[in-house]
Amino acid sequence: MPEKDVVSWTTMVTAFAENGFLDEARRFFELMPQPDVAAWNAMVAGYAQAGCLIQRGHLQEARDVFDRMPHKNCISWHTMIQAYAAHGRIDEASALFDRMPERITTSWNVIIAAKGQYGLVDEARELFRAMPNRDVVSWSSMITVYAQNGHVEEARGVFERMPRRNIVSWTSLLYAYVQSGEVELAKSVFDRMPEANLVSRTAMITAYAQAGHMEQARSLFQSMTHHDVVSWNTMLAGYGQNGDLAQAKLLFDSMPERNAVSWTLLLSTLAKSGDVPAARKLFAELPEWDTVAWNYMIAAYALHGGEQQQETVELWKAMSLEGFKPDAVTTIAMLSACIHKGLVERGRGLFLAMEGDHGVAPKQAHFRCMVSVLGRAGQLGRAEELSKTMPFVADSIVWTALLDSCRAQGDERRAMPVAESLKKLAVKLETLVTALVDRYRPGVERKKLAIKLELVTASVDRYRPGLERKKLAIKLGTLVALLVDHDQAGLEWKKLAIKLETLVTVFCRSRLGWSEVSDQA
Repeated sequence: MPEKDVVSWTTMVTAFAENGFLDEARRFFELMPQPDVAAWNAMVAGYAQAGCLIQRGHLQEARDVFDRMPHKNCISWHTMIQAYAAHGRIDEASALFDRMPERITTSWNVIIAAKGQYGLVDEARELFRAMPNRDVVSWSSMITVYAQNGHVEEARGVFERMPRRNIVSWTSLLYAYVQSGEVELAKSVFDRMPEANLVSRTAMITAYAQAGHMEQARSLFQSMTHHDVVSWNTMLAGYGQNGDLAQAKLLFDSMPERNAVSWTLLLSTLAKSGDVPAARKLFAELPEWDTVAWNYMIAAYALHGGEQQQETVELWKAMSLEGFKPDAVTTIAMLSACIHKGLVERGRGLFLAMEGDHGVAPKQAHFRCMVSVLGRAGQLGRAEELSKTMPFVADSIVWTALLDSCRAQGDERRAMPVAESLKKLAVKLETLVTALVDRYRPGVERKKLAIKLELVTASVDRYRPGLERKKLAIKLGTLVALLVDHDQAGLEWKKLAIKLETLVTVFCRSRLGWSEVSDQA
C-alpha cells in the first residue's frame, strides 16, 4: 500500500488477532504509529480468546495489554470481563465489572451468567434486579441461573414475568424442568413452544432418557429433520444410562460423525455393563486417549475384571507412561480394585501416597474406599478408627461398608453400634426431607413421597436386601452428609430438597417401577 492509515493498520492487527496469529498481530500493533482503541481492543480480545482456548498465560497477557491502554471504551472492559468469566475467574470478572465506568447490558448478562454457573445464585439475582435495562438475553440468563442450581419455581416465575420471549427463553425453561427430572412439565413446555429448534429437541430427548422413556426419545429423535453430533450423543448417552448396550452399539455404528464424547460414551456403557473385553477393544481403537477414557477402562477392570485385577495395575502404570496424570477418579478406581482383590497393603500405600506422589487430595470417596479395604481385610479396628477420624461426616456408605465387614468377620459386638448409626442416619434423612418438603414444596403429594422415602431408607438400612443399594448409596451418601452438616456447608436448602426428591423419584422409578409406588399411593 502506498499510504497506510490507522484503519488499514487496525484491520491487519484485527485479522491476525482474530485468527490466532498473536505474534504477527503484536508485530503489526507495535509498528503502528498511533494505535487507536479498536487496535488495542483487538489485541486484548486476541489474547483473551487464546487464554481461554489454549493456555492460561495468554489471559494474563490480555490483562497486561488492557492495563496499558491509554483509553478504554465499554468494549475494552467487556472483553476482559468476558475473558475472566469464560475462564472461571469470577472474582477478577466481578472486580472489573464493579470498576466499569459505563456498564452495557451485554456485560451485565455475562456476569450474571457467570455467577449462576458457579452457584452464586443470590449474587446473580441481586445483579439482575439492579440492571437498569434488561433485554431478552438478560431474562433468559436468569432463567438459566435458576435452572442450573435447581430453583425450578423461580425459573418459571422469571419466565412468566418476561415482557418478551424467544426460542432461547423457552429452551431455558425447558432446561430447568429437564435438570430437575420433571419430564411431564418439560413435555408441557416443549409442546407449548411456538417453535422448536435442534437445541430444544435435544433437551427434550435428554428429559425422556433421564426418565427411562427411551421409546419417546427415539421417536422424537427420528422425527428430527436435522441431527448434529450433540443430538446423536444425547441418544447414545440415553441408551447407556438405561443399560441398553445393544442399542447403544447400533446407534454408535450408524453415527455419520463422531467426536471424543461419542467414543467415551460408548466406552463408559461397555465398562459399566461389565463387557471388559469389548471395552478394551474399543479403548485400543480410540482416535485419541484422554484421562476420562483411561479412568473408564481402569474402573472396568477394577469392578468387573474378576481374576484380571492385575490389569488394573498395568493400566495405571501405562496411563502414567503415556503422559496422563491420575486424578481423583483414577485413584478411586484403583482403591476399588484393592477392595475386590483384598490388597490391603497396596490400597493403604496408594491412599497414603495420593497427595504426595500424584497431587490428589483424598476426598470423601477415597476414605470410603479405604474403610472397605481395611474392613474386608479383617482390620476392623483400623476401619472403625478411620471412619471416626476422617475429615468428613460418616455417611450411609461408610457405615454400610463397616457393617458388611463386621458381619463377614462375625464381629457382632462391633456391628451393633454401626447398625444403630446407620439407622439413625436413615431416620435423620427422612426427618430432614420431610421438613424441607413441608417448607418449600407444600403442593407435593405427601403420601406418595412418604412411600418413596420409606423404600429408600429401607434400602439404606438394609431391610430390603433385594434392592440394588450400591448405586443409591453412592448418589445419596454425600447428599445426606451435606444435609446433616448443612449449617457449616452453607448450602441452600431448597436446592437440596428438589435434588433429593428427584433422586428418590428416579430411584423408585428405575429400581422399583412406578406401578409399585402408584398402587400404594
